[in-house]
Amino acid sequence: MLVTTPAGEERIRRLRISVEAGFGRLHLQVGRVRSHRGPADPFFDRVAEQIEGCTISAIERLPSDRIVRIDFVGEGKGGSLVLELFGRHPALYLLDSAGKAMARLGSGAREEATERTPLGSPYLPPPPSPTPSGRETALIEAFGPGPSEAPPLAGQAPLSWAVESSLGSSALESRQATERRSLGKRLRRRAKLARSQAVKLQERLRACQECERVRQDGELLKANFHALARGQGSVTLIDYFDPRSPERTLTLDPKLGPSENVKRYFARAKRLEKEALRLPHELEQAQELAGAVEALLQELDRPQSEPQELEQRAIERGWLKPKQDAGRRKRPSKPKPRLPYRTFHTARGAQIRVGRSARDNDQLSLKESRGNDLWLHTADAPGSHVVLRTEKGVEPDPEDVLDAAHLAVHFSPLRGARRADVHVALCKQVHKPKGAPPGLVHLRGGRNLAVRMEPERLQALLDTRPGSSKEDT
Repeated sequence: MLVTTPAGEERIRRLRISVEAGFGRLHLQVGRVRSHRGPADPFFDRVAEQIEGCTISAIERLPSDRIVRIDFVGEGKGGSLVLELFGRHPALYLLDSAGKAMARLGSGAREEATERTPLGSPYLPPPPSPTPSGRETALIEAFGPGPSEAPPLAGQAPLSWAVESSLGSSALESRQATERRSLGKRLRRRAKLARSQAVKLQERLRACQECERVRQDGELLKANFHALARGQGSVTLIDYFDPRSPERTLTLDPKLGPSENVKRYFARAKRLEKEALRLPHELEQAQELAGAVEALLQELDRPQSEPQELEQRAIERGWLKPKQDAGRRKRPSKPKPRLPYRTFHTARGAQIRVGRSARDNDQLSLKESRGNDLWLHTADAPGSHVVLRTEKGVEPDPEDVLDAAHLAVHFSPLRGARRADVHVALCKQVHKPKGAPPGLVHLRGGRNLAVRMEPERLQALLDTRPGSSKEDT
């Protein structure tokens, strides 16, 4: 939309320049102007820099097929806009004062146009089309006079009103149909995702109903502690919780000792019990979201609905994300190098590093740490190496050490246990035996720390890492 003030007049006039596919046009805007929503193409920034505040010195039709040139002059500015209205995909060029093409706006790419006028070269119009024989139909006859109920300006520009009424209405209907299809696709995808999430939550909720059975299995293992040994993959016991007293086979982790296997069952029962309290609310939210999005889809199907308004409502309520501005999309930054550890921070600001895998544990403990950093690892179970970064000559705070110990337990098979023992040593006391498998190290010193797990402390630590609730918990 080109906004101008004719000489001798105070009221502004708007010149509609459109390169919309199938609806390219140039006319005086007579009716109301709909506010633009969404991102604007960078082309308009270039136009504003070059011709804003200038005076229109000429508007002429070039001796070719439906090409109009508008020239602008001003102090330190100026240039031209060239509108090509032929073909299915019209185009608009911004030329500098020397006639070179600086930018191009079009609804579709045309190889012929790119080869004819590359950016940075002088604008070259296509060869003139042959003049048709016979009587040409006047535009006002082709489009019709337009609606009888017209704004006052329609009498001064009847042809513009005819074009605006015909092509403008058709372009709006086409645009809304496209927006309606796009929004419907996004909403259906969002509703499907919410329904899928609800199904998964229902499955997890059904699994939580086994909480009492898991606790009973833990009691069976505890009562038959003498029958357990490290290395067992399963154990068959008499199920005293069943009146018929049948045999029941329970799976064990052969890498854990009897005590840790018993703790695993009780920890799982506690986790299922907590989920049973939390999941109904999450399930209700997922079902409500799916219902709300499906209701919006029904509203979108109504002919009088406004797709842009419905999209804005969905974005404001968090159901959809705003569309990315393709014209101003930033170049993707280079991916950061992968670190062999996750990073967390204590309440006092100390950094804690947690190895990601067995090979990463070696990298963290032997190459990424300083000699006086504190090294932690669960005493009776495999798990991630944990390093508490310390300042030179400064004794680590006991609370920071306890935080690091919590992470050592959490990133091990003992996750969920109430109590655990953790090895604590200096990194310079950690050594790698020759030929040892990844992650296996020996200590030359250190001490054991008995840890009583505090869920609030652990959660506060996990929250210091972005995305930790999905990746680390």
